[in-house]
Amino acid sequence: MGIFSAKKSMAAVAVTAAVAVGGAGAAFAWFTATGEGTGVATVGTSTPWVVNILPPIDSYYPGGAPVDVVASVVNEGEGVQRFDSARLTLESITKAPGAPGGPCEIAWFTIPSTLTELDRTVSPDSASEVIFTTTMRDAPINQDGCKNATLNFKVVIDPAP
Repeated sequence: MGIFSAKKSMAAVAVTAAVAVGGAGAAFAWFTATGEGTGVATVGTSTPWVVNILPPIDSYYPGGAPVDVVASVVNEGEGVQRFDSARLTLESITKAPGAPGGPCEIAWFTIPSTLTELDRTVSPDSASEVIFTTTMRDAPINQDGCKNATLNFKVVIDPAP
């Protein structure tokens, strides 16, 4: 009887395996359908430039060497931004306390016209420097009123076209 039982068990296993393998090849049915959905996304915006005018390394002297005014243009936004031109103006002059009498005229300082075609692309949290070369003219009068004066500059960054 032990042999007959073993053969029955083997046959049962073989039938189970055949059904499992045969079932793997069985066809399945399904339905088809269509569908659609909607979603939204937003487009970021530009962030105003942060412009820092760095202290000049050199001082002005009547008829002296040119002095570079360096502006650091910082992109604090989340996306890449671009600018194409920059303008430097000398807004005012603050005479030093105790400075000699006499004028200190804005007209005595040469300021470049707008710097164009800069084509600067600035990544987020990065900066680009713009350099303006300026001078103090040698006027035909005493310029002692400008000794130790503070020049108050303004830089305007214009967007790229």
